[in-house]
Amino acid sequence: MRKFFRLSTILACVLAVSSIARGQGQPTPSNPWIHVTRVDVQPGAVAEFEDYIKKIQAGRAKLGLPNPVTTYQTVMGGNTYHYEFVLPFVTWNEMDANPSIASIVTKAYGEGEGARILKAGRSTIQAVIVEVYRVRLDLSTNVKAGAPPDPFVTLTVTEHHGETLPDYIRLLGKIKKAEEQDPSNPTVLRYVLNVGEGSVTVAARGSKTLAERTTFPNQAQILTKVYGEADARDMNELITKTIAKRSTVVLAYRPDLSSPGK
Repeated sequence: MRKFFRLSTILACVLAVSSIARGQGQPTPSNPWIHVTRVDVQPGAVAEFEDYIKKIQAGRAKLGLPNPVTTYQTVMGGNTYHYEFVLPFVTWNEMDANPSIASIVTKAYGEGEGARILKAGRSTIQAVIVEVYRVRLDLSTNVKAGAPPDPFVTLTVTEHHGETLPDYIRLLGKIKKAEEQDPSNPTVLRYVLNVGEGSVTVAARGSKTLAERTTFPNQAQILTKVYGEADARDMNELITKTIAKRSTVVLAYRPDLSSPGK
C-alpha cells in the first residue's frame, strides 16, 4: 500500500447497495458511488476519537441528514487504529448538499460547544484521506440489495499498472459470469477508484465470522471449471500482468459509530 493505508473499500463498502437503497428510498441505481473518509487515530486517543465520532453522528441525526454513514475499523491486515467512514450517494448534487463536519457540529451543538468538540476531536487524529469510488454493480457477483451489514468485510485491494486497468475491468466481467454460475457463491462487491491516487480496484466480501472467510471459493478454480484449463491460465496470466500491488485487509463493522440516515 502507499504511505497511508488504503481502503477500503471500501465498503467499506459492502453496505453500499443496501445503504443507498435505504437512504434514498428508491431502487438501487446501476452503478452508484461511495465517498470514503479514511482516518488514522493517535493510539492513545481511541476513546476520545470514538466519542468525537458519536457526537458527529448524533449531530447528523439531529439535523435529519438523509445519507447514511457506515463505519468500519481494521482488525487484520493493517493498522488497527484505522477507521473507514463510508457515505453512499447516487448523484453529485448530494455531495454538494452534504455539510462539512464543522458545519454539522456547529449547527447541532452551537458555536461554542461545536468549536470545543472540533478541537478535542481533531487532536486525536494522525491523518485523513478522502476518496470516491464507483460501485460497479455490473461487475459484482450475486448482489443482494437490501441485505443487512455483515460483522466483517474482507477487502482485496489491487493497485494496477495504469495502462492495464481497462484489461482488468474486462476480465472482471468474465470473473463475475463464472462466479454466478453457482448461486451459492458469496456476494462480491467491486469498486473502481474515481477520485484519488492511482488505478485501483477493490473486491469486498462480507462474513458473519472470521472463520467464514476460509470458506470463500478459490477464484482460479472457478475460472478453470467454467472456462477450461487453457483459457483460465491465460486469464490468470493477464490478471497478474495488470497488478502492481495487492493486499488484503479485514474490517469490522462498527454500528455504534455509524449513522443510519433519514
